[in-house]
Amino acid sequence: NTAIFSPDGGSVGIGFAVPSDLVQTIVADLDEDGSVTRGWLGVQIKPMSEEIASVLGLDAPKGAVIEMVSEDSPAEKAGLEKGDIVLSFDGAEI
Repeated sequence: NTAIFSPDGGSVGIGFAVPSDLVQTIVADLDEDGSVTRGWLGVQIKPMSEEIASVLGLDAPKGAVIEMVSEDSPAEKAGLEKGDIVLSFDGAEI
């Protein structure tokens, strides 16, 4: 399904689409708990640059650089810090 949102009521706007499996999950959460809970890590990241990859001796710019860690966030509690390099998460390359 898609929908158009336009503040002036016109037909020109942005189209939104929501995958049906996501809708089913949200409806189940709302039915069971009355709310939807989303996980969060508490970081801002940027893509790995060619320059940083070269300094680190990486073959190619892959992964992400942590730019900011939110105070009292799961990331901070896990010990992540600004400047850390993340190359994989849960076994999957970034």
